[in-house]
Amino acid sequence: MFHLFTITIAIFLYLSVPFSAFADEWKNQVDAESGLLWQAKNAFQIPNDSRGTRLDLSDIEKGPFFVNRFSFTRTIGGPHKLRLLVAPLSLKFSHVLQNDLLFQEKLFERSELLSIDYKFNSYRLSYLYTIKHNENWSWHIGATLKVRDAKIAVRGRGISVAKKNIGLVPLVKFGLVFTPSSSKRFTLELDGDALAAPQGRAEDLAIKVNYWTLHQQGALYLGYRVLEGGADNKDVYTFSLFHYLIAGLKLDF
Repeated sequence: MFHLFTITIAIFLYLSVPFSAFADEWKNQVDAESGLLWQAKNAFQIPNDSRGTRLDLSDIEKGPFFVNRFSFTRTIGGPHKLRLLVAPLSLKFSHVLQNDLLFQEKLFERSELLSIDYKFNSYRLSYLYTIKHNENWSWHIGATLKVRDAKIAVRGRGISVAKKNIGLVPLVKFGLVFTPSSSKRFTLELDGDALAAPQGRAEDLAIKVNYWTLHQQGALYLGYRVLEGGADNKDVYTFSLFHYLIAGLKLDF
């Protein structure tokens, strides 16, 4: 995983080398976001047949859980931008089984105390093309390559088993920004990555209200994020739906 992430960073930095024709248009932005996460659903069954039992972690604990994510965006000339996002997500649970659980063909018996670790880290490299419609509206469209680093680990009496998954996921990148004529300090922003396919689907959407300060070079924001997705095939069933209340800081330089 470390080598794959290192390669992603190297590609990002290579593509960020400025072209002289656009040197005066370059702009960087860092975004640090924190928030509270609630689980609406977080279910898994591995394998996805009679050898596995479905368990929903949201039935154990809804939340809230404290989470962070960080991004760096660089304009590479005119309307073209690249963005690198790091969004770690790691949750831990303790649970006394009400029924037997089959996970990875291992049996955990009823009344057994389990420790469950859930990890779904996301590393994304995005290309954005920005279109400014007028003084009030602008939007962007592009593509994202996501590295998914996921793991579910279950530990009980004398048994410890885990399911790991690292993969590349292509997503569609999109967004919209509205700036009211009455105040340039406030902007309303929609930003998202999403894609659906027969193998599964993924959506990460956020709505933010930005308050710009520091001569329009810094912004504080509040907002709502929804993260949803999963897969349903013969090997695994996973489906999650998370709701976030978020707050963050953006700095342009």
